[in-house]
Parts: sequence; C-alpha cells; structure tokens
Amino acid sequence: MTALVALAGAWARGTLGTMQDALAHRATSWEQRTLGGITAAGGTNSSPLPPPVLLPFEGGEGFVVVDAPAWLLRQLPSPRASTLTTIDSVVSWLGHLKGDAHAVVVLPGHRLVAYRGPASARPLFYSTGPEGRLAVATRPDALTSAVPATVDLVGLAAYLIPQMCDPHGSPWQGVHRLPPGHTLIRDNGEITVTPAEPLAARDVAGADQDQLVGLFRDALFTAVERCSGTSDALLLSGGIDSSSLAGVYAATGLGPVRAYGLTYTAPLTACDERAYARDVAALTGLTFEELPANDLLPLSAPYPMGHEPEAWSYAGRNWAMLNHITQRPVPPTTVLAGEGGDELLLGQVFAIADRIAHGDAEGGWREADTLPDPARGRAVLTHLLTGDYDTPRARLQRALGEVPSWFTQAWMDEAAVLPRLTSSYPQLGEPGSMTTAYSRGLFAEAGAAGRAQCGGWWEDTGRRAGVAITYPFLDPDLAALTWSLPPVMFRDGGLEKAVLRQALDGYLPESVARRPDKAEALTILNAGLLTNQAQLRALAKDSPLIDLGVLDPHRFETGLDRYLSGDHRHAPALWALHAVHEWLLAHERHLP
Repeated sequence: MTALVALAGAWARGTLGTMQDALAHRATSWEQRTLGGITAAGGTNSSPLPPPVLLPFEGGEGFVVVDAPAWLLRQLPSPRASTLTTIDSVVSWLGHLKGDAHAVVVLPGHRLVAYRGPASARPLFYSTGPEGRLAVATRPDALTSAVPATVDLVGLAAYLIPQMCDPHGSPWQGVHRLPPGHTLIRDNGEITVTPAEPLAARDVAGADQDQLVGLFRDALFTAVERCSGTSDALLLSGGIDSSSLAGVYAATGLGPVRAYGLTYTAPLTACDERAYARDVAALTGLTFEELPANDLLPLSAPYPMGHEPEAWSYAGRNWAMLNHITQRPVPPTTVLAGEGGDELLLGQVFAIADRIAHGDAEGGWREADTLPDPARGRAVLTHLLTGDYDTPRARLQRALGEVPSWFTQAWMDEAAVLPRLTSSYPQLGEPGSMTTAYSRGLFAEAGAAGRAQCGGWWEDTGRRAGVAITYPFLDPDLAALTWSLPPVMFRDGGLEKAVLRQALDGYLPESVARRPDKAEALTILNAGLLTNQAQLRALAKDSPLIDLGVLDPHRFETGLDRYLSGDHRHAPALWALHAVHEWLLAHERHLP
C-alpha cells in the first residue's frame, strides 16, 4: 500500500474522491469500506508493490486498513471481533506494528483509531471539524483538498528555524501531524491523541561485547533485507553509513544492485568522496555509477515544490539523483538510503559523559582528547556531568544562539518561537543514559518530520519519482538493540559508530572503516548561498514573508551582510528562509 485516507462525520459528497485524487501520484487503485458513517480506504499504484491490506474483523463488524511492509504485517495477529471490542484492546493490538506502519481501525459505535508506528519514517496527517468530523490521510495534499487551505504562519516556524522540531504541526491551518508512536482516537464524537507504547530497548543482559557486535550485525543484515524491494538501487556516498549498507547488501546475495553517488571537482574537491565509494564498489563487486554534482548547488538546482516547505538544503541534488536513477531503461522499485545512521548511532560527547558516569573516567577523559576541539569538548563534558544540560536556562541560551535575528518580534511572540524551540530539544536526563536519550530523540525527530534529519530524502518525493525510499537504520529491531548498547560502542578511539565498524569488519574497505568522518556538507551549502547571494538579497526587497509580518527586511540585510562577511553560523537558516519564501510564492492563493 502507498496511501491511506479515512473520513468520519458529516462531509460534503465527493470529499473522499477528492482526497484520493490528490494522492494520485501515490495510488491509482483503492479498496475501501464503510461502517457507521466512517469510511477508510487504502490505495496502491500499478508498480509491483504489496496490495492494500483491508482486513475485516473475523466474527463480527469492524475492519482495519493497514499500510505496512510485508514483514511487519506478518507480526500482526488476525483481527477478531471478540477480542477487539474496546479502544484499549485495539491500541494494544496495533502495538504489534512497531515499524514503519500506518493503520486505521473502524469499530462499531462510530469509533475510529488511527495509529502510527513508533519507527514510522512516513508522516500521517489529520484534520478535525465540528461535531466530531475527522479526516486522516497519508499526505497533507489530501486534507487541504477537503478543508479550506490557508497557510499557518505559526506552523512555518518549524520550517524557518532548522533546529526546531514540531511533531504535531504543519504549515497549514487545521492540518495536524500524528507523531510516531501515537494513536488518534475518535470515540463518541470526541477526538484525542495519545502516545502508544514506545520502543523498548532489547534485553541483552549477560551478553559480552563480542556477542553484542554479533547481534548488531545480524540486526543490520535483517534491516537491509526488510528494506529491499523487487529491484533495488543503493545510494553510496562513501561515508560509513551508506558504505555499510553496500557491504551488507553485497553479502546477503539479495540480487544485482546498482549503487549511485555524487562527485565533485574544484572548487568543491573537499566534498568529493568518490575514492571511498570506489573502494567500496571494488570490495563488494557492486556496480557504481557517478553523477557530477558541482552544478547541483542549493538555490541553483530545482526540486519539486511539495505541500510542505523544503527543509533540506540538498533537495536539488537529491531530486537530480532520483531522476537519474529512475531514467534507466529498467528503473528500480526501491532505493536504499543510509540516512538515519547519524540519528541512531552518533555518540559524540554524550557517549563520553556516559562512559565516565559508568565508572570509566580514565577512558572517558582520554576519549575526550580525540574530539575535534578537546578543550571545548572537556568544557561541555563538565557541563553534562554536572547536570546543567537540561536546565531551562541552558536550553534557553542554546535557543537564543540558534534563532536568527531577522524575524520580527511580533511574529516571534505569536509563534512562541523560543518556548517551542527550547521544548523541542531532546531531554537527555542524568549522565549514564544520555547517549540513548539523544539517539531516541533524534530518531523520533526523523520520524516526526517524515525524513531523516541528517538527510533529505522525503519519502513522498521518492514516490513522485516512481520509487520507494527505505531507511535500514530506522528499523525498529535495530534501534531496540542499539539502545541497549554500552556507550563505548557508540564512540571509541576517536571513531564514531564504533559498533558499526566492528560489526562490519571484513565487509568494508580499510579506507572507510578507519575514516573518522565524512565530507563537510556545509561547504556545499555555503557554495550555493554565496553563488546565489543575489537571490538572498532580493528577499529584503520583496517577499511574502515581509508582507505577512514574519521577516524584518532591515534586520535581514544586516544578518545577510554578516554572513557574507564570513559569519556562517546561520547558513542553514538562510536556506530555510529562501525555501519558505519560494514555497509561499507557489502557494500565494492560500496566504492568510
């Protein structure tokens, strides 16, 4: 299944069809059912993907529409009317869907439960109305075709400030996002959203480090197999994450796969990783195809305008790569991406703090000396170990440094920017479990956004290009195991993702296995911003953001001058501002 919609309450005739038409790029055939005035439907397209799963209850009324991969569906018991009688029993039953799953259950008595799995990498949206009206859909496009579509200036904050995560919001008034691991319940006309059972860390009591490495290897192999489709392509940057997927894929013998990577020449030679990717291809035997990307800079390369502002500055090069992949005579059905590895496995300074808290002070402080800036790292470690990181004052100071100065104070107040930003940061808790808390926080943000925060492959953009994009590092069982690992397996000897390197010993070329970090992507972002500085300068003269009272043109010109003089702290925010500006121009008829 590639799309899901549901309607409850009194809607205009033809609304369901209008919603389905808005999802035509995802689904061309639909299966639907109605019970007690509630309709739910699942759709698919003509590609060789699993059919929609609409399951009637056995032995009574009620049904469920499930959008989940085949391996996950096998973990869901058959729906029996005798056991699925209450909302609680339905929520418990849906809890078997721990992975990338959407579901809508319709019960007798005008009741509905919508569910999004805790490891869901695709967003699910909903809209409510008077007298218990409810609409649920895979994409906001379907909802804005059914309800009055007006841009939400408060909702734009999460797109204008890259560090902000709003797991419930959207850029549209009245359109909400259901976070991963949550249920939306309609009962007696009342609608509530509640957290479901979170992913629990795997019980690995008694396992030594070698056994943990073996368990991690097995889980990663399983994740890659689960993410594979009828025919696959692999994104290969030369970094540790994508290279690991290539090594695992080749070892599984799943079938022939072609790997694709971007290459750079002067003046972006520092961003070129082809030597590492070629080493991977040589070791694994994978066919590796290179796409020159010097001209695919942010603000230079086009990308499709979606129903949300583009949050990732490399959308243009990603779109070019997707089109390059799908223009082959026999295009793949699935593209495996390494995004999610950073969210799941980066230990950074938090792993060092946990190591010290667990009693290995000598090893922890020695590891601190391997940080890029040891003096600053030691200062941050002291800050973490004294418990200051989560204090309101520390979070506010961090937020003040991350919000650019070019917004109007009126909009900042209306959008509650600082309170929302400070509350969106992961809560790390006490030293000893910070690494897992940090990983869980970034993992949840990736799912909430519907894409990996450290990567830009929107699932819906892939569908528009004709492929499914999958993320093995967002596998629920791999995550559950990772969150049970000791901190030394996140970072050790100056190398991040230590367990990944240990688990794939022999599957990776030495050049990649010992590589401390990947190319600095901000170099590409800055090249795009500097090349297209005239576009940025034009925003201070004419932009919907000025007309709507969001952007202060004088403050923006000052901030832009500061950037052009070498202060690049807010480079991602400059991209975000331009992306939202372009998005508002494309949706001008929906402005408030």
